[in-house]
Amino acid sequence: MSCLRLLVCCAFLLLFSLGECCAEWSLLGLEGKSVLSVEVDPTRDTIIYAGTNGAGLLVSRDKGETWNNLLENASVYAIAINRKNPDMILIGTENGLSISRNGGSRFQPLAIIKYNGKVYPYNGLGCIAFDETATQAVLVGIDGGLFKTFDFGKTWEPAGLSEYEITSISIDNSGPKAVIYAGTTDGGIFASANYGMTWRPINSGINDLSVNALLCDRMLHNILYAGTLGGGVYVSSDYGDNWKMITVDLRSLSGYTLEQAVDPQTNRSIVYVGNYDGEIFMTEDGGNTFAKVGERLVGKPVLCLSCSNVLPSSLYLGTNDGLYVRKHEAQDNPSGETADSVLNDQQQRR
Repeated sequence: MSCLRLLVCCAFLLLFSLGECCAEWSLLGLEGKSVLSVEVDPTRDTIIYAGTNGAGLLVSRDKGETWNNLLENASVYAIAINRKNPDMILIGTENGLSISRNGGSRFQPLAIIKYNGKVYPYNGLGCIAFDETATQAVLVGIDGGLFKTFDFGKTWEPAGLSEYEITSISIDNSGPKAVIYAGTTDGGIFASANYGMTWRPINSGINDLSVNALLCDRMLHNILYAGTLGGGVYVSSDYGDNWKMITVDLRSLSGYTLEQAVDPQTNRSIVYVGNYDGEIFMTEDGGNTFAKVGERLVGKPVLCLSCSNVLPSSLYLGTNDGLYVRKHEAQDNPSGETADSVLNDQQQRR
């Protein structure tokens, strides 16, 4: 009898601990679905887009209370929203690329990526990005390099790195010309200031060249973040010339996702890092320090991450069993530093 009681007590303790681990995160819906991509409208934080594995693209216009299907029977691996024109949405599926110019009400397939008579298929394993400078270009990374279009897919041009599989793209739009950063499966990170005519590797300090996430800070443009498949998360404060590994306890060795929230009213900026162990970390000081956000989502790898720009931010995590949300309250990081204060501090140190 004592053994049975011990087993019952252990079972209750296990259930209690699992409930506690996830108590700060709320299931927002799409339970039973693998959420492969998620994006919050950059100007209307009530609107959320979620791409699933096989169940299509869904939208909520009330912060996840209700969902409508915009595209059925598809796996949506990537979503990109044009921050200057958020009604323009680009998605990548197993069947190729599609674009919407009316907030997802209608999607139009883009022309197949074709150059010099050769077809370069987008099968959902690549990445997509908008250039928000005056060029309004769309960049696509696939197994076979990068491609660019200046007419929303009517014609395509190669943008280099043809010997690599591209996993991530991040664009610095702060100047008159975009600087493009590309992460690859086995070549690390590359940078181009001339739209892919030439590239330079920027891997000094990175021990693992299998990069699966890349983010250029939208406020502190000299700062880059990179997540690797098996070697940790890195930050650079000199446009990628040198990198250092983040020393906070990011235990996962199986992949990361990166996202940034920038409050347009205060210029306060937060960069979030999610990993396949169901953990979220954050920095408000350009990657100098990181803190854990909430409790770990046990058994739910973070497949994708998005957040609202108005702080405190709502974090949305796509997992293998639905979409989770957590309101990121200010006390999670009491430093109160803004991107402007960090930038001023950096300038004073020089």
